[in-house]
This record gives sequence, structure tokens and C-alpha cells, in this order.
Amino acid sequence: MAWPSSQSSGYTATGNTTIRWGTDGLLTSPAPSTGVNGTGFYVVTKFSQKQLVEAIKLPNGTGITTTRILLVDGTDWNITVRDESTMSPPLIGGTVTIVDAGGLISSARASYSAVIIDNNYETAPKQAGERTITVERLRLIEG
Repeated sequence: MAWPSSQSSGYTATGNTTIRWGTDGLLTSPAPSTGVNGTGFYVVTKFSQKQLVEAIKLPNGTGITTTRILLVDGTDWNITVRDESTMSPPLIGGTVTIVDAGGLISSARASYSAVIIDNNYETAPKQAGERTITVERLRLIEG
């Protein structure tokens, strides 16, 4: 998609945009055991990813920080999906295949196996049920 270059439209930028768009294909497993021809995946409505980093500050004799250690422990994802009754809900301790959408593990948009560490369900009147699944991939255990 190119930016409009017309001054009358209020935009002055030119060139091509290369933004990432949407949530299709970000959670590629678990797949449904039944359903429409036994195919399809959860519909992802929200997807967030962050690195698990611990900052340790070491002071010198007067209390001023002189050393900082950053421990990059892994990556954490929170995925909100529409609850699909033909799919088995993911269980804590199980694994899913997840995409590194933010490029936090590598520069390639690769898929990784991650462990489910939290799973909740939410709904309201006249609203589709949703699950929020928290998964993580620890650098030294799963990496």
C-alpha cells in the first residue's frame, strides 16, 4: 500500500509501507479434532508478545549503581481467541505452535513450540466466549 502523495489529502509521505497486519496464522496449533471438515484453527482476536527480561543492578560501596546485568530469560505471549466448541481447550503444561510475530527471538518470522502457563475463559450475554492463553518459551529450557 503506497502512501498518498497529494497535499490536499493531508499526507505528504511517499513510498511503500511494509507494516505487519492482522492475526491470521499466529497460533497454528492446536488444530481442531473435529469441525468443518476437521480443519481450521482458533480465531485470534488479540495477540501480544514480550521478552522476559530481569534487570539486576549492583551498587558500589557508596550505593550508586555501577553494574547492570540484563538476563533475557525467554519470550512470553498472551493470545486471546474465540472459543470454538469443536476444539479441545488447551491445557496448562501443554504446548502450542506460535509465531514470533514481533521478531523477538530471531529476525525471521519463525514458528516455535511454547508451553501453556495460564488459560482463562470469559464471556458475557450475547457475546462469543473467549479464551486468553498465556504461553512462554524459556531460553535455557525450551530454546
